[in-house]
Amino acid sequence: MPLRRTGTAPDDGPRILRPLLGLSRATIAAIARARGLDWVEDESNADLRIKRNFIRREISPLLAQAFTGYPGTLLRTASHQAEAALLIDELAAQDAIGALAQDAIDGPTLDRSHLGSLASLQPHRARNLLRWFLRRHGLRAPSAARLLEMLVQLTTAADDAQVRIAHEDREIGIHRGFVFVHAAFRAWPAFEWRDGASIDLPHGALALRETCGRGIALQQFGDKPFTIRPRQGGEHLRLGPQRPRQSLTHLMQQRGIPHWRRDTWPLVFCGDALAEVPAIGVDAAFAATPGMPGRSFDWALHSRWPPAA
Repeated sequence: MPLRRTGTAPDDGPRILRPLLGLSRATIAAIARARGLDWVEDESNADLRIKRNFIRREISPLLAQAFTGYPGTLLRTASHQAEAALLIDELAAQDAIGALAQDAIDGPTLDRSHLGSLASLQPHRARNLLRWFLRRHGLRAPSAARLLEMLVQLTTAADDAQVRIAHEDREIGIHRGFVFVHAAFRAWPAFEWRDGASIDLPHGALALRETCGRGIALQQFGDKPFTIRPRQGGEHLRLGPQRPRQSLTHLMQQRGIPHWRRDTWPLVFCGDALAEVPAIGVDAAFAATPGMPGRSFDWALHSRWPPAA
């Protein structure tokens, strides 16, 4: 337990200071009584089924009888370990120089080639860097075997491989040479669009704006209902009257959309026909021609989705 927790990831929570961590319970209780302070005992502290309580009440008294200086020696050892932890974090931060980048939604990313060079040169430093990187996203370190498995996948997978490594409630993946930590996919239902400027989805918002010569032709609105649906696979768009129909997967790859965001992307259907994919384009059958009034959907993904449980 550190004396202070400042937080390195957006979800680390508030800053915490523990100035009394080096004092024994008996010392703190004596000071409180001398100052006339009262306190509340947490009932769970008496539950011996909780390991820390069992150690405190059953094991610690035996250790104090058998070893002179206990628990002082243990506290000094813990202090030394805390300093060592700070040093290995500083080493990881140095190893990450030039390898870290910031992604607007998913947080810090790690250059895979940098991680790979460390893995081939100094495996223990690569493992340390990966543990440090996961903590920056508020994730606990995996077991040694699991960490090694992650490292192998992240450094040996092909550039176009869809790596999805589950860890706690998140996933670790690769996109264009960088390692990402992102929210695990959750299915979301279709929504019917009604008159209005915007529509809120569980993971983002669609805003409808007026256009001229772009977007969906205004005359298309009011003919058939529009629905907002998730991607199912096999969708195609024709982005111009003289252009071929292209798969949505191919178009998303061209736009550099990571595979884990594609299933969260909202598709705008008119009846059963795909009319628009925000940030990708409008199908030629629905597109406004030059000078024609139109409407276009702008998509913004929430910064934290799925929300914390």
